[in-house]
Amino acid sequence: MLPKEASDLRELSSSTVSAWRSTLALTVLLSACIGEIGDPGAGAVDLDDPDGPCTTEGETSSCYPGSPATQGIGVCADGTTTCENGTWSACAGYQLPENESCDGLDNNCDGVVDEGCGCDDGDSRPCYTGPAASQDIGECASGTQYCVNGSWSLDCEGQVVPADEACDSLDNNCNGLIDDGCDCVDGTTQPCYTGPSGTENVGLCQAGQQICTSGQWPTSCTGEVTPGLESCNGLDDDCDGQADEGDPGGGGSCSTGLLGICAAGTTTCSGGSFTCLPNQQATAELCDNLDNDCNGQIDNGNPGGGGSCNTGQLGVCAAGTMTCISGSLSCVQNQQPSAEICGDGFDNDCNGSVDDGCGCAHGACTIGVALVASCDSCVGMICAVDSFCCSNSWDSLCVGAVQTVCGSGICAGNCPHAPCTAGPSSTPFTSGCDSPGNCVSQICSADAYCCSTDWDSVCVNQVGSVCGLSC
Repeated sequence: MLPKEASDLRELSSSTVSAWRSTLALTVLLSACIGEIGDPGAGAVDLDDPDGPCTTEGETSSCYPGSPATQGIGVCADGTTTCENGTWSACAGYQLPENESCDGLDNNCDGVVDEGCGCDDGDSRPCYTGPAASQDIGECASGTQYCVNGSWSLDCEGQVVPADEACDSLDNNCNGLIDDGCDCVDGTTQPCYTGPSGTENVGLCQAGQQICTSGQWPTSCTGEVTPGLESCNGLDDDCDGQADEGDPGGGGSCSTGLLGICAAGTTTCSGGSFTCLPNQQATAELCDNLDNDCNGQIDNGNPGGGGSCNTGQLGVCAAGTMTCISGSLSCVQNQQPSAEICGDGFDNDCNGSVDDGCGCAHGACTIGVALVASCDSCVGMICAVDSFCCSNSWDSLCVGAVQTVCGSGICAGNCPHAPCTAGPSSTPFTSGCDSPGNCVSQICSADAYCCSTDWDSVCVNQVGSVCGLSC
């Protein structure tokens, strides 16, 4: 160490400074040669055990047998050792400190160029304190050293020595490679997209941007839009080329505001918004207790009804009309039971008997409406033989049947009066006037007086004796 009073080199004589610098360089050199200063460099092979084991044949590693204080300073540089047969080889290709050569380099690796070399004030020369292999490589550049008071200054002004790579399109560490270890140049951008293949620029999906930071592209992609769940907005959210497919958000129950069966609806996505569509459309009204035509009325217009039907009841109550009642068709009678109307030929009280309690509507010997079989025994006998007489009308055949079926001569037919009745004096009958019974013809054949002079009591008696009829 220099004496305190000589700590400022500029106050010493040039010879004293040169002697001190030579001594320092020698000390550094001897220290490096005997390996007494420090440990091997970080990441290098431990040279205290140069034959130590290694695992990968042919693997190489940096090594430096000199003092760590001089490693990478000035011309000093690492060497290389190789794994051979499980053992690290001797370190080769390294550069240790040497005596200063006054050549503008830091030969003794103390961080000072050409210390101890004499010069004339005002002289200058190039200098460089970085690793020799990096000088004037990339961004590294030599500086200038000036002679002051007969000695070269300790500063190398303007030099640029290696720095960490900055990923700025420059060779900052001066190894001949630009941005080595960098994926990109800081500040540059590139498009990015992390969505599924085929979805970029489809629908809402679009690429984003990555900005290079610290030489690396970020894992995030700023501004990108990837496929999402489809929503009812008229847009292609899931980027499949279709908007609002699958009725997104729809399917719920809703009220359409319409009447009848048109009221119930389902929420449906249409045109980017929700609409309540009716589950059923209006139809012709049916007899089902529903408002099928959506006009606010149930089963209006007697749907399906109107046809004739039989109620299964008697008399006038039998005829009915098919009518829609409470959602189903029923046979509703056209007339309700009423008091019997004598002589109309109907069962008005629907008890199965026509004009019951009224007797016969007219005599059996008179042409007219159909008679009720129960109104007279003879009428019953005639209707049993000829139902027309009790169902349609009581015609001349029915009248004639009084004689032929009932065996009665009470009907006059075309005769002046009934054969069982004696007529006024001098009132003969005409043969066949009681047709089709023809009892008169039989009597006149037996007693011409009855048909030529007068129909008297003798003629009346012959109704029984000749014709076999009763009176």
